[in-house]
Amino acid sequence: MHVESLIYLQLKTGNRNPESKWRSEMKKITTQEKMNAVVKTLTPSGYKMGDKFTLTVGELTATHDTREYYSGRGKKYNSSIKHGHIPAIMTEKELNKAYKPIAAAMRAAKKRAIEQKKYLKMCKNPAFIAEKAAKAVNVIGRRRFENYGLTADQYLNDRSYNADGRGLDGFHAQPDEGYRGCGVYRVGWNNGKMTCTLYHGFHDSCPYGIEQDAWLTAVVAEMKKYSDYIVKMDGSGTEFFFRDMEDADLVTNATEVYYVPSYNGGLHLNIQPAFAEVIAPMQLSNG
Repeated sequence: MHVESLIYLQLKTGNRNPESKWRSEMKKITTQEKMNAVVKTLTPSGYKMGDKFTLTVGELTATHDTREYYSGRGKKYNSSIKHGHIPAIMTEKELNKAYKPIAAAMRAAKKRAIEQKKYLKMCKNPAFIAEKAAKAVNVIGRRRFENYGLTADQYLNDRSYNADGRGLDGFHAQPDEGYRGCGVYRVGWNNGKMTCTLYHGFHDSCPYGIEQDAWLTAVVAEMKKYSDYIVKMDGSGTEFFFRDMEDADLVTNATEVYYVPSYNGGLHLNIQPAFAEVIAPMQLSNG
């Protein structure tokens, strides 16, 4: 059995004790198979057009050829090409020592393949997707309302502040308050106030292995817990900006519209929530 087939064998058999199965299979690896793997790890000569490697252990020989030649009109230069010839002689003990890191790499690759298979299976579980979505959605002031034991509905009606994501002082974003860096966001709004954000938007925030449609359903459901409307916004410099006036008019009557210099020349229109009106600090009741 070739060593390259061991990973497939492990996955196919579904053995309940992979460590024991692995050791058992490794014992079946012949000396020739070990040599075929080790010869590929010998140090090359450095010639641009490759080498021929030869490994000898006792009466057994293994070769690995990386030599290249020109074809077509370049064939006339093949006689002048310099290749390296790398011979190596090992004892059985030296071969086993050289093969040990190869076996360890095979074992690690097998483990990663099994873990990936388990993860991809979990990615089809609605509960797992919902958990990922809950972590991806940044609820503004989440820690504040959770510390008071409020439900999502209570949070909408009585939270420490209705914010644009920049904190109680109205100027700087806090780690738990929606802003995660420059880029595209989906932002939830309720009663003219920002309530939650999704960094990178619907599609680019989708974790590896989860289908886009399932992810979209999960994050929209999560954001709807705190929001009446979800709009696309841009985050820059700890501040948020609407993409167009239609979205701004949909969620708030308080905006600041002004022009700033564009990076490619000319002027760029900024549509920004009017923070003095958007932020309305409130005190949470303990009852």
